[in-house]
Amino acid sequence: MQIAITGATGHLGAALVRVLAADGHQIRVLVREDTRALRGLDLQTVRGDLLRATDLDQLMRNAEVVFHLAARISLDGDHRGEVFRTNVLGTREVMAACKRAGVRRLIHFGSVHAFQAPSADQVFDESCPLAGPDAYAYERSKGLALGEVLEMGRSGQLETIALCPTAVIGPWDVKPSRQGGMLHDLWRGRLPFLPRGGFNWVDSRDVGRAAAAAMTAGTSGEAYLLSGQYATVEELALMSREIIDHPIPVRIMPDAVLNAIAPLATWWSRWRQTEPVITREALDHLRNGHPRISHQRASADLGFYPRPLEKTLLDTWQWFSQSSS
Repeated sequence: MQIAITGATGHLGAALVRVLAADGHQIRVLVREDTRALRGLDLQTVRGDLLRATDLDQLMRNAEVVFHLAARISLDGDHRGEVFRTNVLGTREVMAACKRAGVRRLIHFGSVHAFQAPSADQVFDESCPLAGPDAYAYERSKGLALGEVLEMGRSGQLETIALCPTAVIGPWDVKPSRQGGMLHDLWRGRLPFLPRGGFNWVDSRDVGRAAAAAMTAGTSGEAYLLSGQYATVEELALMSREIIDHPIPVRIMPDAVLNAIAPLATWWSRWRQTEPVITREALDHLRNGHPRISHQRASADLGFYPRPLEKTLLDTWQWFSQSSS
């Protein structure tokens, strides 16, 4: 197939492109500047902007399927409006361009954070309501975009499938992502203290394979949670001790200390014009990571079966080791 992709230069995009290339598809991607994740791949590139209609029209010319991965992730609100512009307005532009180009199916990448999580004793699945106005800015934006994508599919205006992964880790994390950077720092001994809490972790290659299946499988107007295995940061560190060849400190920092540090760390990052890592929002996500996120629908419709977390950690460690040597 002729396939068009936004967000191909990110971690998940890099994994998806490799799955699609291995299947023999013709791929065209929208890029801005950093194309390191695409080196060595046989594909077409369109340099442009997600919010520029002419660039999207060039990207989607003759495309049968479009994957929309481009998003602005934030753990510190939406101070300049970039989260809303990218995640909501950008998604609207993509849907409009798909309709103009006569695209058969749009596969939109949402997020587990697009939903309101239930209490920890309940199963988290696609029946949960979307994030509302009281959620953090990133969650609100992903919930709003997801709702519009699903409505587009259910109304029959455009075939849409929405894939909502949990915390993605795995090889080909070139930049790296926040999760990949955390793992890299953990493995290099740069995290002397660890926070409490954890996430559900899923392998980027498994998400990419589910996305490839969604080109011909799945129900238009439906969302699919792509979850893997829940583990605390402490458990990740203990698993990693079995993988790498040097000790990893496993010391938990008290919540009170992290709560006191977070505002200062956020201010310092803003002053340096870098992405803040230790924020109250990030700490909330860790502490409230849901332990029971179901991928039953994705397994039934898309053949999604995530590999063991230990295998993902091993492969990711080996990839980071080889890419930095």
